[in-house]
Amino acid sequence: MKTNKEGYSGGGFADFQGRGSWLKFQVYNAHHYKNINLLLAVRYAAGGNDRPVNVFIDDEFIGSLNLKSTGNWNTWHIETIPILLFGNKPAERFSIRLEANESSGPNIDMITLIPVGEISTPLPTP
Repeated sequence: MKTNKEGYSGGGFADFQGRGSWLKFQVYNAHHYKNINLLLAVRYAAGGNDRPVNVFIDDEFIGSLNLKSTGNWNTWHIETIPILLFGNKPAERFSIRLEANESSGPNIDMITLIPVGEISTPLPTP
């Protein structure tokens, strides 16, 4: 975690280290939802150039986010990508990986998962 820029939330932000570098988030699906449509929201800063990243769920490529320049490293924007997270099988845990696909990625402050579609009933707890 880094703290050398202004405007981040929490204890700091993550900084990519070049092309192919990545950040991986482990997510716990407490409700065992399946067939849920979500938006993955990424809060980032990108001084200078655009900083595109590839997005993977459990190491499966789901798309790219072209994270546009925010003008400087102290200005934060949010971009989203829609995802169908679980298909027909609920998962208790899954991973989200953001991978820099050009010279380097942006600084990542936080990610948020936002439900946007119908959610099937949670499975009963065994």
